[in-house]
Order: sequence, then C-alpha cells, then structure tokens
Amino acid sequence: MDVVQQVAHLPQPSIDDDLKLETANDRKTTWNDIQVINVQKWLNVNRDKFLPPVANHFMHDDGQLTVMFVGGPNDRTDYHIQCGEEFFYQLRGQALLKLMVRGQPRDIFLREGDIFLLPKRIPHSPQRFVDTMGLVLERKRAAREIDVLRFYTMKSGRPEILYQDSFHWDNAKTDMAACLERYSKSEQCKTGNIVPGLIFDTPLTVNVVSDVTEPFSLFQWIYSREDEINANGKLEIFDTNLYKYEILVFGQGKQEHGSEEAQIWLYQLVGSSKIITDEQMFKLSKQDSLLLPIDRKFQVVQPQGSYLLSCSQRP
Repeated sequence: MDVVQQVAHLPQPSIDDDLKLETANDRKTTWNDIQVINVQKWLNVNRDKFLPPVANHFMHDDGQLTVMFVGGPNDRTDYHIQCGEEFFYQLRGQALLKLMVRGQPRDIFLREGDIFLLPKRIPHSPQRFVDTMGLVLERKRAAREIDVLRFYTMKSGRPEILYQDSFHWDNAKTDMAACLERYSKSEQCKTGNIVPGLIFDTPLTVNVVSDVTEPFSLFQWIYSREDEINANGKLEIFDTNLYKYEILVFGQGKQEHGSEEAQIWLYQLVGSSKIITDEQMFKLSKQDSLLLPIDRKFQVVQPQGSYLLSCSQRP
C-alpha cells in the first residue's frame, strides 16, 4: 500500500527584500478564496496531466508557495538549480535524486514515504519511474531570480559543465520545456563534447558548501515521537535555524499557528482536524489539504491519533 493510500538564492543582498515586497500581493487572498482539496481525488482527476519530460503538475502555483506533484516516468538528464530550498515527499514508489554536492556526484534514493529537504542552489536531477508519485514544494521567486538547467559531462573522473540554460519560474510550464528542447538540438547534446565559448555565466552562484542529510520515513519519524508531539501539540521536523522551511507535525489538542511571511500548506496525514479562524472553519479528513494565506492566524484542533503536516518556506 503506497503512502497516498496509507495517509490515503541570488547573491545580491536585496533579493530577500524583493521577495517580501512581492509576497504582499499574496496577502490579498481572503478566507473565502480558500478551498479544501483532497490530494487523492485531485491526483485521480489530473492523472493525464503528468507528462514527460518533467511529468509534473501544479496544485497551487500562483502564490508565495508552489505545491506540485511529480509522476513518472520522466526523461531528464539536466540538473536544476534554484535560489530556494525544495521539500520532497515520496508518496508512491521510489525516486532517485541525482545531486552535485560540494562539486561531486551523489545519488539520493527516496523510498516510498520518505521526506527530504534540499538546501538552496544545489544542482539536482530528479529521476522518476513508472507508476510513482511525489510531492515537491518550492517558494515563489523574486523578479530578478532565475532558475538554471545544467548538463554535465565527466572528464578525467570529474564533472564538467557541458551546457546550461536559464528561465524564470513564473513561466516554468513553458520555458523549462523550451530549455530542454534547445539542449536536445544543441551540438553539445549531439556530440557530448564541450563547445568552447558556448557556456555562459549565470547570476546564480552554485552552492558548493552545504552537505545534505539522508531522506527518512515521515511516518517512522512521527510514530517514534508520538509522546513528544502530543505533549507539545506540535513538533518541528527540520531546524529552522538552518533552513528557511518550517515543516511541522501537529498532534492532538488545540494549537495556534500562522506566518507573517509565508503561505502555509496543510496536509491531513491521519485522522481529522478543524482549522479555525476568526472568519471561518475548515474540516479536514485524511488526505485533505489546505493552502492558507500569508499573515493569517488560525487554530488547529485535532482528536487523539490525528496528525497534520504543516509546510511553509520563509522568503
């Protein structure tokens, strides 16, 4: 039984300020604009949308937080580089995440049920297989932030840049595919050889400092900490002193939450919950999700045995 069934930066210092200004538009969202989306039902309705070469489809892509699901198989040899962190949750099957960590190739296997947090500006190439499904969360880019697709070749046992191209995430649906098509028609792709003068610099500085932690099972993490989660009402999975992401699991009882900087995506893993605001109440059942606006306070109320995943990424 898969998890769906089971629970079923650019270097300029002004970039963060740009992001905070741009996310002001997201504050215009009202509670009346919010709707509960059942993840399993949404995947069923949109199952024909997961097409190569990337095989992704967006649940939410017009706010501060991007919520997408990625199926398989995909057809990618590129490495994606972006200015923010990425959160992965492998819902069905296994995926392979090929990375360049500190300048060296490294393979990370995401087993069914695993979560993984990728630090910013690390080149990564997700390899998706038949009948698999994964969740990927990313934040909105600032107007001056670009994403890079890079292709490597091995020379004397070391990776060297073969080809690279860039695009803006706001146009990812079309521009990413266009980058891949340009590469497929390039001399570098046809010969596998570096063409002098055709590797252009980008304003994005690759992260060659950070290491990565191994993926781990979300449910094993929860069930090994049940007493702590329920005693405190919620528990942080990743250290927010190290990451921009705040990934929490809520347990039983009533807890207040909200963010002045980021949208929050809620996903009901087990049981049920009530999300209560000054204006409205949302009832979540297993597999239900909710994307909440910036700068809105709310309460999470859950009975014993229920667990809710909360995800947000600060600018």
